[in-house]
Amino acid sequence: MASIGRFGKPRPVAEALTFEFFDDEYRTNPLFSEVALIDFMEEAADIDEKSARAYAFLKDALRQTVHPDDFAAFWSVALAERQETEDLLEIFQSVSRSLTDRPTSRSSVSTDGPSSTDTSSEDGSSSQVIARLESNGRPDLALMVTRAQRSA
Repeated sequence: MASIGRFGKPRPVAEALTFEFFDDEYRTNPLFSEVALIDFMEEAADIDEKSARAYAFLKDALRQTVHPDDFAAFWSVALAERQETEDLLEIFQSVSRSLTDRPTSRSSVSTDGPSSTDTSSEDGSSSQVIARLESNGRPDLALMVTRAQRSA
């Protein structure tokens, strides 16, 4: 069989960055990458916002971005401090943006209607998910998908 070439570019493991969460400092997961964001977007397209999976989805996303050795302590603080989806989503967005070197602008929690950007000839699955989440009264989850999409 003839080869068409050799692919793959070795990349060094990124240095773990840190962030403060209440009185403690946590490390980011140095193995998080743009490929993990692709997985995130793929899964976001299939979320039923009325299921328990929607909340587990956010926890899984944080588990990918917070250093594995720090996640249990991080989650304990989130529980003890009664954090909400928006609070955790902000952490996910900031950490994923930092780890993938993809700056994004902060979007508003509320929406005033459809986006002003041109619609492609074929609506992407994430835009359909966002519209469905917003119409079902879940702007918090819609924002999570929007931010992940902008980070990708």
